[in-house]
Amino acid sequence: MTLEFGPDLATLAMVPLAALRCLGAFAVAPLYGSRFVPAQVRVALGLCCGLLLVPLVASAGSAGAGLNPWASLAESPLAYGLRCGAEVLFGLAAGYLALLFLSTIQIAGQVMDTEVGFAMVSVLDPQFGVQLPLLGSFMNVLGVLVFLALDGHLLLLRALRDSVSLVPLGGLALAPATGDLIIRAFAGAFVTALKLAAPVLAALFLTSVAVGIVARSVPQMNVFVVGLPLRVAVGLAVLVLALPYFAALLAPAMAGTFDLIDRLIAVVGGR
Repeated sequence: MTLEFGPDLATLAMVPLAALRCLGAFAVAPLYGSRFVPAQVRVALGLCCGLLLVPLVASAGSAGAGLNPWASLAESPLAYGLRCGAEVLFGLAAGYLALLFLSTIQIAGQVMDTEVGFAMVSVLDPQFGVQLPLLGSFMNVLGVLVFLALDGHLLLLRALRDSVSLVPLGGLALAPATGDLIIRAFAGAFVTALKLAAPVLAALFLTSVAVGIVARSVPQMNVFVVGLPLRVAVGLAVLVLALPYFAALLAPAMAGTFDLIDRLIAVVGGR
């Protein structure tokens, strides 16, 4: 379908709405929201995606049913501005759900750092430019690689494409189920983080019990001198052995993340 902006003012008014929906997602989503991606690139990408999505709105027919953004702009610029703000919020919500996948892996790494003893050591996270403990930074990089390997960057673009046929541009509906969806997303993130950290936490707990028993049997032994290097060695060894377990757990977690985005689209679209 050929997009003609000249005579079709309603189509022209939908371009900013579609672009703002994409820009909201790109502002926080993994990779797209990285500090290494210039803001100009994100804006250009959002505008390009908006231009590509508008013909899908016109061809879908139902996406913009009952809504003429140009008439809304002509009658009330404030109402059109509120519609633009709603599109940004929807994009931010979708992008943040994708970011929650990386945050889950990062939380697991920080929990392991606390137990191993690396919490006092911080390194620069290249993704967001903040200080993270060693294992937290390692798990964050692992999450980015998994995100790329499972085509997460493409799945986000597909979700934005599907959203224009399910959620009318400028016609978002905030349903009570949205709050329940957000709560379930955060609860699932913490559960997944504990599952990822469970092997290391269990091994370190057994190590602490063993060191305690030896300390009672040999009172002359300095528990702090022996225990700290032992916890570091055990924690790193179990982490290496558990990497295949992480791969088996992260694939369903990734699928669950984009299932949440699909549910968000359905809820906000009134379905």
